[in-house]
Amino acid sequence: MTSYLVFSGHLRYYFRLIFNFTFDNMCDTPDHLTLSATDNARLTRCKICNMYTLIYNNIYLAFSAGEFHSFCNTLENLSDYEYNKVHPNGEAHVLLKNSVSHMGISFSVEDVQKIKALIHEAKLYEEVFSILYRS
Repeated sequence: MTSYLVFSGHLRYYFRLIFNFTFDNMCDTPDHLTLSATDNARLTRCKICNMYTLIYNNIYLAFSAGEFHSFCNTLENLSDYEYNKVHPNGEAHVLLKNSVSHMGISFSVEDVQKIKALIHEAKLYEEVFSILYRS
């Protein structure tokens, strides 16, 4: 059974400062289109409000379209020297945070590669979907 980390109260405030994510407007409608999924990850877009939801392991992130594209650009522009935080398991991790808060999300190189692959598949799916339903 998988458990998801759902942010509330002060954590929502801090994560909003860190990532500028719209946690206050997390979409709770069940009407989501799954854009890409694996055993431990899923990327969806709400058919009603167009919010993106990324669930990766035990992390749940909700994005507006602009926030999602910003997150994608951040992952795409990571360089090797940014994986400078050592996780307790000994792996090199990148810490996604800003200078306003002392909180962040830590991802290994493998995590970032898996999330980027998920996003790439989702973007292809959205492109095909838009072509099919444009006419």
